Amino acid sequence: MMERNHSSYKELKEQFVSGHNGSPASEITLIYFGIACCVFLHNAFAIRCRNLWFHWITDFLFLVLPGLSSVTFLSESKTIIIVSVLSLAALSIMISKQVNSKNSTSSVSILGQELDKNLDFISNFRAYALICTSICILAVDFKVFPRRFCKAETYGTGLMDTGVGLFIVANGIVSPESRNKGKISSLKSSLLSSLPLIILGMGRVLSTKGVNYQEHVTEYGVHWNFFFTVSAVKICSSLLLTFLGNIILSGPAIIVILLYQLLLNKFGLSGYLALGADGHGGRTGLLDSNREGIVSCAGYLSLYLLAVDLGKHIFNRERKTVRDWLSFAGVLCLLQAVLWCVMMWTEIHVQQVSRRFANLAYVVWIVMCVCYQLSTTMDCCTSYSPMSSQGL
Repeated sequence: MMERNHSSYKELKEQFVSGHNGSPASEITLIYFGIACCVFLHNAFAIRCRNLWFHWITDFLFLVLPGLSSVTFLSESKTIIIVSVLSLAALSIMISKQVNSKNSTSSVSILGQELDKNLDFISNFRAYALICTSICILAVDFKVFPRRFCKAETYGTGLMDTGVGLFIVANGIVSPESRNKGKISSLKSSLLSSLPLIILGMGRVLSTKGVNYQEHVTEYGVHWNFFFTVSAVKICSSLLLTFLGNIILSGPAIIVILLYQLLLNKFGLSGYLALGADGHGGRTGLLDSNREGIVSCAGYLSLYLLAVDLGKHIFNRERKTVRDWLSFAGVLCLLQAVLWCVMMWTEIHVQQVSRRFANLAYVVWIVMCVCYQLSTTMDCCTSYSPMSSQGL
């Protein structure tokens, strides 16, 4: 009797996180704009204090709590949260300028000021990829998390659909290849560096199977998971770069995703991924049981190569002043607008966005989201700094 109840409970939990169609891409863009506003508020409120607990509390209040509330109990009030955050930031800046009015600098000198070489906007982007993913993973099993933010079953743009894509890009942007640090990673070194991910992936499989935890099989398959995808992309990219060399990778990335999309549309690969070898959604054999996770690595590989190229443009171009980086942010905004048009055209004429397939539209959507996040956080990191207001 207890086994039957446990089985029915597991099925209910699986149904709770399955069968969703996502939310409009514009809503997800609004959420990420709110994240950039949180960074702006944190920079504006910056107070010099050596107390570690004070920094932890302020970081949570300014960087985590607004985002947490906007995807849970205040998910219908995202605009109010953004306006509130921006108002607090503006108030903090006004107070700071009054306190330090004698040492304030002109807008011209601020634009000419050199930006920190650590590039905080990259750290912010990577940190929020982790924070948002953690919040969603922990919240998805509860009713307070709107179902439209769950991963879309096959087609659609759910907030959680951005998680794996952002992780792939975050790894690619700061990879050794993007920063020209020495030689390209060899296959052996990639295997060794991917070993912890493979172990984590195996650990997740054993733990979920061992406790009979609910599984959303259509995400990656029966045994495949996120950790295997990241490790597979890392290994495949090293193997590909061994032959290509450290060249401009946008070309190979585009070729990979176009060939993959051709297979999806013209050679029945989409039907196989959706319905399996038997045509009824069955899963027989290791490959068929994990078809989504294995096949979608092609799309994620293309995304990783594009991220490496983006990292090269960030780290290997001579930019020193705030003006230089704001110009680059403008380029990213223009690229984002172009990618938005490409995504709309692709959804109409090729195939809808599908994280399950990691198809062309999904890759374009993720790159667009990355350009948007980088440009907005870059603007927030450069448009106001406590150092500039204090004349330091």
